[in-house]
Amino acid sequence: MEYIEIKEFDTLRISVEYKNDNGMALALNNINLFASMHSLYDNSLGINLIIEQLEVVAGTFVLTTNKASIKPQKYKIDILFEDSVTGSRITSETFGLKVNDAVTVPGAAV
Repeated sequence: MEYIEIKEFDTLRISVEYKNDNGMALALNNINLFASMHSLYDNSLGINLIIEQLEVVAGTFVLTTNKASIKPQKYKIDILFEDSVTGSRITSETFGLKVNDAVTVPGAAV
């Protein structure tokens, strides 16, 4: 699994493009998106991600969270694409996120 790397107090913002096997953008018409993040060490720890800046025709969106800090460890992120008419699963994509320890802590005394 490939990992996107961030530091502990970084803002999580992942830009996503939904494409077919030929690299062409796929529109997100009639598609519901769901995304969650789970620790690789404790699968019960789940964080629902927020989907922002949805561009339906271009097939692009941004995944983010409202958490100020994410615990340093490895996570898997899964994006579910669901037909909004039938409720059936179209596909899902999974990738890794590695959160590294922060060297500088916000608001810490110097």
